[in-house]
Amino acid sequence: MIGWKYKHETGMQARLDAECYLQHEVRVIKIPIAVPYAIDSREFVRINGTFEHQGTFYRLIKQKLSQDTLTILCIRDDGNRKIHEVIENVAYTFADQWHSNSSTPKPLQSLMKEYITTSTLLRACTSGWVMVLPLQTYSEILVPSFTSSIKRPPRVFC
Repeated sequence: MIGWKYKHETGMQARLDAECYLQHEVRVIKIPIAVPYAIDSREFVRINGTFEHQGTFYRLIKQKLSQDTLTILCIRDDGNRKIHEVIENVAYTFADQWHSNSSTPKPLQSLMKEYITTSTLLRACTSGWVMVLPLQTYSEILVPSFTSSIKRPPRVFC
């Protein structure tokens, strides 16, 4: 799954960098924003990122800040949605949630869960990378780095 995600990410990055998308696929998002001392952009700048809105995944393409409006261009990312669904399905199988609507689980899976035990043990095994640092204290006495050229204060004659 990580390989699929990496392959999809690199493919989408290359596709968007080369601007290989149709104009009717592009969605425009305009956000009113007040940024003090912001410099207005004359052209769109390429950005990377993804977000999900109401079950639909989108990939960011470009953005432009003009006066008090941030304009973002994005496209739907169906590949990311499919990968997300696969990850959810795998998570459901590990979380003991069944995809079928029937209330009885499959006999083989039920048998495996009752009679085959598994255990996971996590322990720190980084003795080669551990280094004990001694606590050092420093004196707070400040030593001047130069000497004064005036040995005594000047005399005042009245």
